[in-house]
Order: sequence, then structure tokens, then C-alpha cells
Amino acid sequence: MLTGAASSCQHALCTQVVEAGGNDRLIAKARHPTLLADRAQVFAPLTAAARARTGVHTVLSLPIQTYRTIEKGHGRLAARPIRVSSELAEYRSWPSLVQVVEYTRRWTSQAVTKHQGRAGISSLPASVSDAASRAAHKRGHWPVENGLHAVKAVPRGEAMRPTHVGNGADGMASVRNMAMRLLPRAGQRAIATCLRRARAGSHAALALIGIPGDQNA
Repeated sequence: MLTGAASSCQHALCTQVVEAGGNDRLIAKARHPTLLADRAQVFAPLTAAARARTGVHTVLSLPIQTYRTIEKGHGRLAARPIRVSSELAEYRSWPSLVQVVEYTRRWTSQAVTKHQGRAGISSLPASVSDAASRAAHKRGHWPVENGLHAVKAVPRGEAMRPTHVGNGADGMASVRNMAMRLLPRAGQRAIATCLRRARAGSHAALALIGIPGDQNA
């Protein structure tokens, strides 16, 4: 299963995943305007003129699954409705597109209400991944995003590294992944602070793998 942010929403990558027998659940943003426009049309409500049509001109709403969660905590009240539709299956020229998704988050904090929306796509059918499971998956994605991707992108500055291809990029990514796993096991939570300390000298970094200072002097 491929899950990721909008940077992973690529034709070639989705094709590779599906051809290998996998599936995808991805966020889509402005780099795919036609896909977003089609998705918006699926979820757009009927106009007053369309609702007024009768007889052979009757216009019906498209089938849409909906699910909603409400959470209260940390001084905030958050509602997360999600809508899922299979109406674009085999319509868009996207690798095995089966479902389009609309994520919405509305939250109120200190009497101020804010709104955020996201669009998504998936190669999984509704019989396997309905609106409720998509909502749970969306929430489950953030621990991965915040605990690994965001840490590597911000404190580690991975996106700014000059080595992007070849064995060098793979090797450096493996080292950074290992560091991200060692730090929590060593009881470190302030990742950025710990990394800055390690840059100042090798003793702190080597101590994380059990080599004390008197052996790495």
C-alpha cells in the first residue's frame, strides 16, 4: 500500500505500484488541476435549477459515501467529515483510479472557526475501503508523517540535500533513517536539539549506539 502526501501523487509512481500488485491512497493538489476539477464536480451540490427539473429531465445526485468524526480536546472542537465517490472510476486517465475523496476539517479554538480541505484518490474499491476506513486511515497517516517524514524534511533538511540520485542518495537516506530510529530508542524526543548536539562532536552520536566517550575519544 502506497500512502503519502501530494508529492507522491505521480502517474509513473502509481502505475508502478498498481502493476506490482499494490494499491495507493494519495493526496492530490494543484499540480493536477484537471483531476481536481473533475473531483470537485462529483462532490458539487445540485443547483436550484437542477433540483427543480422533473420528469425525463430529472437530475439525480451522484452516489457518495459520507462519514464524520467529532473530537474535543486541547481547547478545540474539531469535525472531520469525509466524502468518497466511485463515479470517476475508469473515467480519468489515471492509473487504476477507483475512488476520489474529499477530506474536510473544521475546528473551533478560542471562538475562532477555521476550515481546511484536501482532495484524495485511491485505487481501492469502496467494498474494501469505504468512507469510515478512509477516515481512520487518514488519521493514522499523520503519526508517520509527523514522526518520520516531517522530521527528515525539517531538522534533517533532507529535501535540500544535493545528493538526490544513485547509490549516494540511497546510502545517505539509510543513515538518516537509522538515526531517526536510534534517537527515540535512546529516549530522545527533541530531535532537532539532539541533532545539533551531535553535529558539535561525535561523542554524543556514538554514545547512542553504546560506545562511551572514553572509547571514542
